[in-house]
Amino acid sequence: MMASKTNDHNDRQAIDAERRRRQRGRNWAVLMALVGFCVIVYAITLVRLTGQ
Repeated sequence: MMASKTNDHNDRQAIDAERRRRQRGRNWAVLMALVGFCVIVYAITLVRLTGQ
C-alpha cells in the first residue's frame, strides 16, 4: 500500500512539473507578443512624428 502512495505522489510531481514547464513556455510567448506589440507601436509613433 505504501508503494502505491509513493508512486501516486511521484506521478503527481511529474504532472505538476510538466504543467509548470508548459505554463512557463506560454508566459514567455505572451511576453514576446507584448514586447513585439510595444515595438510596433513605438515604431509607428516614430514614423508618424518624423513625417510631420
